[in-house]
Amino acid sequence: MLDRLDYLQKLLPSEKTNRVVPVYMFTTDEGLPVILRINMGNARSDIPVALVTFDIDPITPTFRCEIQYPREHVKRHVYGRLTGKRFVLGTTAVDNWQTLESLVTALLAEQEAEPVTE
Repeated sequence: MLDRLDYLQKLLPSEKTNRVVPVYMFTTDEGLPVILRINMGNARSDIPVALVTFDIDPITPTFRCEIQYPREHVKRHVYGRLTGKRFVLGTTAVDNWQTLESLVTALLAEQEAEPVTE
């Protein structure tokens, strides 16, 4: 698991616009451990403010990703695979910040386009 965490942190290093925060002793409401949390969009108007958490399974390469858009009060769950050499979120291979930013923006746009059913 640590090789996958190292790979993800090297692929998405902390920078001015997006802050990567490794959190090792943190759990989601469901009790799943969060290994890495990313605060996105704090300095750019073209990407939504989002909090991305990865629940990485210590045994298998699969993980659950929760993307929260605090301003819009929206949460999305996406599943993916993370090895020491490859990061796939949903069906998208993530190989840099721009790919992840585009995916987060697209997921919010998709959420806003869905009709509300009551």
